[in-house]
Amino acid sequence: MAVRTIESGDPDIGLHRFEFAAYDVTFAPSLGGRMLSLRHGGHEFLWRNPRLFDADLRVLSPRRTWPPLDGSMGSWPNPGGSKTWPAPQGWDDDDAWAGPPDPVLDTGAYSFAVEDREHSIAVEMASAADPRTGLRITRAFDLSRVGHRFDQRITLENTSGRTITWAPWEVAQVASGAELGIAGCGVVIPLDPPAPPVDLGSYDGVLELPPNSSEILLPIQPVIAKLGWRTAAGTIGYRFAHGGSLSLNFDPAPALPRPDDGCRVEVWMQYPAAAPIESLGAMQPSDWLVELEVMGPSVTLQPGASSTWSIGWEMA
Repeated sequence: MAVRTIESGDPDIGLHRFEFAAYDVTFAPSLGGRMLSLRHGGHEFLWRNPRLFDADLRVLSPRRTWPPLDGSMGSWPNPGGSKTWPAPQGWDDDDAWAGPPDPVLDTGAYSFAVEDREHSIAVEMASAADPRTGLRITRAFDLSRVGHRFDQRITLENTSGRTITWAPWEVAQVASGAELGIAGCGVVIPLDPPAPPVDLGSYDGVLELPPNSSEILLPIQPVIAKLGWRTAAGTIGYRFAHGGSLSLNFDPAPALPRPDDGCRVEVWMQYPAAAPIESLGAMQPSDWLVELEVMGPSVTLQPGASSTWSIGWEMA
């Protein structure tokens, strides 16, 4: 096992790579505590912005040259990878997270700490205290030295002087263009019981749904849309054309409330748009990608209180 700091070519973007026999993972704490790369079997499993990074994680556009954030999604640079956000999302009141982007939880610098353990490497990244949401988000990873899976813990801490209610929301972006029209590829969601999805937004094209069953396979399509599932059985995954797969596993905790009409998992699917989408804050998707989103239960936190929720990552 080797741990090394990658020379990104930009002093404002520090990258830390952990290399094991079966996989390697790279974190970017200065970019909202992101996991920016996850490789297994010679393949990259996460999408990252090709205008910002090359295949070797060298910075193509220095951070100091990125456009300033104005609060709209159109100003979001979206480095990619996997990140943790608070839910619900919204821009109408202070009870919803008005991002991305935001200056602390999505684009701010996280602390970075590493602990060498007998069977694993522990990595912890923590945000600054966000005055708007009242949250500090900590992302802790227990990276197994053997095998092809590892665990993540998400902690939401109330750093404010008021009572707050939020849910942890893990968002992993994968490149999807290679799977367009390939049988057996796409997003895999086991359901218990089978149930239709919740329409969380349709912006371009019509998303064709597979037949309702105990495990659905959602193929890649030229659409910009978001769906959620209330009865996800504890896994959301992705099957790649190269034969590999990525799964995010979690406790479905069916008795606990969640934002977005109770959805346990959500899928954002996009392809390059011809023009900005005004209803998305003038955001103009420019890449094929899919977001595998896991929504944790809503928790009410008194000042100083915290709550932790776990996800298991597995590659094949």
